[in-house]
Amino acid sequence: MRAALLGFALAGVGVPAFAQPAPRVATARILPALSPVAIEILASLSSDHSHPGDMFPIRLHSPLNIDGQAVIPAGRWGLAKWSRPSAPVAVARRGC
Repeated sequence: MRAALLGFALAGVGVPAFAQPAPRVATARILPALSPVAIEILASLSSDHSHPGDMFPIRLHSPLNIDGQAVIPAGRWGLAKWSRPSAPVAVARRGC
């Protein structure tokens, strides 16, 4: 009974009855230019059906490393935005 009253009294004056963990503070990291990022596109995309601004799901294929430290683990998913289709590009095949 005494512990319950103490918790109530503390909560009543704006002090939490139970300790809360400190919030995590995000640290901005800058990915160096031309860093490879391997993603998986998890939706079918087509220039016939997709429009600029459409969002589609992606997943990080391998961890994202900055200065040798993994800052985003593989498997993290997110959304990407369809910008605009580029002109078709011929892909050269070996032996042709």
